[in-house]
Amino acid sequence: MKEEKRYVVQVDMYVYAKDDYSAKKQADDIRKKLDKTKGVQHAKVTEIGEQRFASLDYRKLDEPVHYDLPGFEETMENLNKICVEYKNNKV
Repeated sequence: MKEEKRYVVQVDMYVYAKDDYSAKKQADDIRKKLDKTKGVQHAKVTEIGEQRFASLDYRKLDEPVHYDLPGFEETMENLNKICVEYKNNKV
């Protein structure tokens, strides 16, 4: 059998999400699926940024990693709700 060659593959994609946390989670879910694919090893998210459609503006997120900790997602959703409520009452 002929030995397989190893290749480095870089992939860019757009994901649509309601907030930074959701975008990170989607990216991490995709990464996990890729890592389970035969022939794929060490998939990682190296950068995430927000860019509106047809815009040159780009906001790079400080930390592209999604932390998959027990209760973390629920805590972040609650925190997000509190921030939205505060903003709505402040204005």
